Amino acid sequence: MGHHLDNLFDLRGNLSAIMRDELENGLDDAARKSYPKKKLVSEGIAEYFRKYLQNRETAAIDYPEFTAYLKNLLPARDAAQLDQLADEVNAYYSLDADTATSSVRLREEGRPDARTLGEKIRDKADVLYQAWTDSNHGIKLFDEETGADTYKLATNAAYSDAIAGQVIIGDLTDANGKYISGGLTAALHGINLKDKEAYRLFGEYLIVRHGPERFAEGMRIFADDRKNSKEFMDRRAMELEQQHPEFKEAADRLYQFQRDCRQAWLVDTGLISADTAEQWDKRWQYYVPLNRAVSMKSRGIGAKRGFANQKSPIKKARGSGLDIIHPVDNIINNIVLMVNAGVRNNVMRKITDEAGRLGADA
Repeated sequence: MGHHLDNLFDLRGNLSAIMRDELENGLDDAARKSYPKKKLVSEGIAEYFRKYLQNRETAAIDYPEFTAYLKNLLPARDAAQLDQLADEVNAYYSLDADTATSSVRLREEGRPDARTLGEKIRDKADVLYQAWTDSNHGIKLFDEETGADTYKLATNAAYSDAIAGQVIIGDLTDANGKYISGGLTAALHGINLKDKEAYRLFGEYLIVRHGPERFAEGMRIFADDRKNSKEFMDRRAMELEQQHPEFKEAADRLYQFQRDCRQAWLVDTGLISADTAEQWDKRWQYYVPLNRAVSMKSRGIGAKRGFANQKSPIKKARGSGLDIIHPVDNIINNIVLMVNAGVRNNVMRKITDEAGRLGADA
């Protein structure tokens, strides 16, 4: 299959040195000794697709550059069919395997809800589409008067919750649908989300690893002040790394995922500046959101429904003694906020750009 796709799409045509290294290093020692040097990349592509069909999330982790190249090279229909085939093959391989779940555990509010995440996202998107059809009428008239093409973006914004869901359970893409990396589930590979205790310990690890950065700025982390010390948090992080080596690997992928997500949905959509994002990364190397458990009445309502004057969902960090919601649950909530705000702000930027380019009085 790999050789066929290589010939069909000329996969070797524009490989970077990094991609070639990924493909060659993906072969085991026996394979590297069995083939001449000029055949290693070709055989590496075949090996990549073997691994991709067994588990496309781990393939994206082991071959990040080549996976991004492939996702952006393949036509959307072919890419979707390949992913579907990979999921079916992976399901077969996993029949008798005790593996980590590929879904993300979300916070559930109110009565228990048996719908899957995909069903919730689809239902939400349908409601938003119906509610916004009339509100986009003015944008449609703007396009008719100016010859612009912003109505499609505005209509697609109704599905921003579905886009956020894809970032969580599928791939991270930007506002234009371009593939960037694996999504949140890929970043969490190796964490057993079915095991509540393991999941809770991973959350504690994320907190104590980021905690000293906040504590150095005078922010309180825990209600129990005996734990509010860099010594305690560093020691606890080391203990958890020794007991669970997979925590550090998953956490490092999670930090990179957040940086990529922030670039795609906050910087590139105009919600924050590139300088702000850079300062954020310098300030907090191990950042995770430490939102606190507050009452429903105190919670915000997320992104505005309109397109103009969208604000960045990033809030000023403050210390607190309240319990901390699991950082991964907080990240999921942030993804929804970022994508919703980013999609809407992107529409308004496009309208402004078109109005300026065409000299329209919008």
